[in-house]
Amino acid sequence: MLFNSNYAGNNKNLPGVEVARCLLRSSHTGLDLSANCIRDAGAEALAAAVRCNKNLTALVLRSNDIGPHGGAALLNAIARNHCITMVDLSGISGVNRNHIGTKGCRALCEVLHSNPCLVSLNVDENGFGPIGVEQFAPGVLCAACCCDCVNAHVWISH
Repeated sequence: MLFNSNYAGNNKNLPGVEVARCLLRSSHTGLDLSANCIRDAGAEALAAAVRCNKNLTALVLRSNDIGPHGGAALLNAIARNHCITMVDLSGISGVNRNHIGTKGCRALCEVLHSNPCLVSLNVDENGFGPIGVEQFAPGVLCAACCCDCVNAHVWISH
């Protein structure tokens, strides 16, 4: 994992732009920046790098205070990067959680429709509410019907 031992959980407001630059040049297959206050601006910068990086297979951005705009940017990039197999945008108890919310649910559906390689997606604790879960459900059903991956897992709660 890229940066796993140096940055995960440090909560140092790591600038996403700097990480994105490193990711563009990286041959690492995993990126874990959990609890680093990436926020929307950092998520949008990472999205551009995620879209281009064909080595990345695992992306863990738990509890980074990512909102609907940053979440949608990241999810749209993940939908187009068919090398990524695992994404974790969930929350860690007691740490600034992500809050993609109902506005990000369309992007979640797009990921499930467009990325057949994704086998693990954790978006637990993102403030979807019942309406968001209802919007997200068709994407889960479509992925279950269309995906060749028998062992695909999706974690979601409202």
